[in-house]
Amino acid sequence: MKYKHLFTSTLLAILITSCNYLDIVPDNIATLEMAFNTRANAEKYLATCYNFVPTAHFGQSSVAGIAANLDHNSGLICGGEMWYLKPESHYYKNITSFNIARGMQNSNDPLLNYWDGGQGGYNIFRGIHECNIFIDNIDRVPDMRMEEKNKWKAEVMTLKAYYIYYLMLHYGPIPLLKENISVEADLDMMQLERETINDIVTYTTDLLDEAMNIPSGLTFNVTSPRTELGRITLPIAKAIKAKLLILAASPLFNGNTMYAEFVNSEGIPFFDQEYKKEKWEAAAAACLDAINTAHEAGASLYKFDEKLNYTPSSTLQQELTLRNTITGRFNSEIIWALGSNATDGIQNLCQAHLTSYSLGNRMIRSCSQLVPSLEIVEQFYTANGVPMDEDKDYEYENRYKLTTTPEDDPIHFTPNYTTIKMHLNREPRFYAYIGFDGGKWFSIECCNDNETSSYPIKSKKGDIAGVSDELYSPTGYFTKKLVSYQNVNTSATNINYVYSFPIIRLSDLYLLYAEALNELNETPTTDVYYYVQQVRNKAGLDEGGSLVNTWRNHSNRPDKPTTQRGMREIIQKERMIELAFEGHRYHDVRRWKLGSTYLNTQIKGWSVLEQDPEYFYNARVLFTRKFMPRDYLWPIKTNSINRNPKLVQNPQW
Repeated sequence: MKYKHLFTSTLLAILITSCNYLDIVPDNIATLEMAFNTRANAEKYLATCYNFVPTAHFGQSSVAGIAANLDHNSGLICGGEMWYLKPESHYYKNITSFNIARGMQNSNDPLLNYWDGGQGGYNIFRGIHECNIFIDNIDRVPDMRMEEKNKWKAEVMTLKAYYIYYLMLHYGPIPLLKENISVEADLDMMQLERETINDIVTYTTDLLDEAMNIPSGLTFNVTSPRTELGRITLPIAKAIKAKLLILAASPLFNGNTMYAEFVNSEGIPFFDQEYKKEKWEAAAAACLDAINTAHEAGASLYKFDEKLNYTPSSTLQQELTLRNTITGRFNSEIIWALGSNATDGIQNLCQAHLTSYSLGNRMIRSCSQLVPSLEIVEQFYTANGVPMDEDKDYEYENRYKLTTTPEDDPIHFTPNYTTIKMHLNREPRFYAYIGFDGGKWFSIECCNDNETSSYPIKSKKGDIAGVSDELYSPTGYFTKKLVSYQNVNTSATNINYVYSFPIIRLSDLYLLYAEALNELNETPTTDVYYYVQQVRNKAGLDEGGSLVNTWRNHSNRPDKPTTQRGMREIIQKERMIELAFEGHRYHDVRRWKLGSTYLNTQIKGWSVLEQDPEYFYNARVLFTRKFMPRDYLWPIKTNSINRNPKLVQNPQW
């Protein structure tokens, strides 16, 4: 078939060496043909096709061997949503995604190089190449039923589409490796050109549609969650299509005149220069289809339903509903999750020291390193369900003033503890997601018999959760959301309850659908409110009412939900809160073209080297970020550009 021109040297190397990719077949098999001569060998190749999903990887790059480093996943760290004390210490190392957050991305040797591989990035084009090999060869496996071949083929076609989406998410226009090129082809055939965004989206949606319509192909659910969790299903494929079309409709790709001079060899802009409303129509239809299919497969917003030794109070029930949405295995809200054994380390990095034992004996189990910034902590709503700076009943200008915690809320607070007003009267997600000085941390380790005996969090200097060697929070906060309540760290038992990190969940789809519908209408429709309201209801907001009434009654912008612009702000804020620390914010902010607003700010925390509350609660700057227009798209390695005259670099790199 004919290919448009362009190909990187790395892709060429892949094509030349792929027939000897021996780690995907048994040690005694030396040819690609033999990789598909039995079902067992083909299944090994299937696993290889899955191995390029970046969000499944948490690495093994720390000196101390913490098996959950986040240096492969751009969404979790690059946007500064969570922060480290420093890039490298005796206990951990992240010099890739964290250095991108610190403004050190470059074109000479790009960090998280998903294009070529290297610097913490997986070669996603190689993943596409392996998918092509699988699709071309699975039909000739002799000891498989046609139904199973079709199912596996549909899975891999969907994976290929996801890899294209993931590359587009970072680089914008990419070459389309629709089929693998023979190693005997002329060099010119191997030099593929980057395609326009429209062509990429058309090809990828067609590929997904084909995968979803293969007879006896994708199923609604996996047969065995314990052994097949993460395998592609029909709801996953439809969710990927929805996210692809949302990306294509968003301001970064839809009518972005900033890229008017960014053109292919024929002078055609890679990006549509005119805004097209119909892109939001396609996105909305795909989101609704994904939601309906997920519902048909049994998906629903999660509610905590696990057994404790006592009946939890409504307050604890609410907190565990919000926490266990992420850390609970096989729960009803997860559409796609991978890495069931890969979250041990990320929990270690988020866990605060809560006991003298954890501080002195098992320090690696509670590193206190991967923590929220002050900016992220402030984004959560007040107890009234509106932003702090909008709540007419909230003393926003006095939020840093010292106060004393209440005695009648032992789930959330250490009673009569000196803290700041900002920690009081906040929404349930604040208390479920954030560990803060004066707050509480529920787990079965401390509360197997009594929910009120949750561990206190004390993070000032000299306290258990305070400064300790290189194991302490540089901001004074902790990422409770990513830590299971079932973890136990005692002299008798040291174990983390590992879970599958979510890639897509139902709340994500609800908010994407609401966003698409809101962009289609001059004023918000009933369905816009409905799908946002479902997420807010789960979060314990607007009890007995609605978000419209909440803004009317509590906000100094009472009409905000009644306009398209105001509802757009509400949906964006809702995504940043609901999906906090899950890897969405960085990519959302970029596709919204709001990088200068959210990624051009100072990373702040409290003065954690101080002991006295009056001095501890003085905000200090940890880092000043600079986000430039070029940062919307990632750079291609300069060496790859030099080797291929048909490959155009992203603007300003």
